[in-house]
Amino acid sequence: MKPFNAPISKEYGAWASLATAFLAGGGVAGRINLEALILFLGALSFFLARTPLLGILRSITTGKTKSGNFINQTIWFTLYSLLGIALFSLLLFKYKLTFLIIFIILSAIIFSYNIYNTFNKGTRARESSLSGVLGVSLLSSFTYYVATGSFDKTVAALWVLVFLYLAGSIFYVETRLGVFKWQACLVFHIITTIVVSALAITKLIPMLSLVAYYPSFIKSSIGALSPKKEAIPKIRQKDWRTRQLLWRELGRIELLHSVIFVVLISVVYRIM
Repeated sequence: MKPFNAPISKEYGAWASLATAFLAGGGVAGRINLEALILFLGALSFFLARTPLLGILRSITTGKTKSGNFINQTIWFTLYSLLGIALFSLLLFKYKLTFLIIFIILSAIIFSYNIYNTFNKGTRARESSLSGVLGVSLLSSFTYYVATGSFDKTVAALWVLVFLYLAGSIFYVETRLGVFKWQACLVFHIITTIVVSALAITKLIPMLSLVAYYPSFIKSSIGALSPKKEAIPKIRQKDWRTRQLLWRELGRIELLHSVIFVVLISVVYRIM
């Protein structure tokens, strides 16, 4: 790595999840104000800090603490972290959004667990992926909070709703990659349907909230009922371009479904 070259995460799915959570929270709130933008930038700062932190840990375990890469990673981790601390301090002390302390504590716990699993098991490990979206989903809840100033049942409900959607996306992608069977992906979506329905029946969320999950459920159902669907590992002996096209296909599918989810969940909450 060149000196002072900013380390940026190449986990493009994580970037999309971060945007999905933020937009879902803003959509349900009905607005994205200055406080919400500050929150997003603060969360983004700590998201960016994750990559150099992992680099620092790897350098320490391999005894390369005097290398230029270690110094570069340390500088960027410090810069990202200080920026995040400054932005959250602004929200806490200037805007008096005291319930953000809950967000900070929960995020710190989930962040630490995610770093532990990512460092020891890799970014593709199930624990790393699910803990990552669990933390990212929390952004939707507190985007709603800072945009409305209301700390109510919607804060908790959004965390659950966005997590179920993002976790479902992970199941779909991992199934296409051959990690899970299609039946497992379909079962997860059935569980999601049951959980969301139960929340709606108990009036914790709008009755029509389940509609936001229909496109993903249909997507997974088609995959489960199409045995000829080819997983990426089965074509690894084919040309490089074929693999790239499959990755791009997955990216387009998940981007489209994320947009649909944000629009539907926002509309449902606005009309109910």
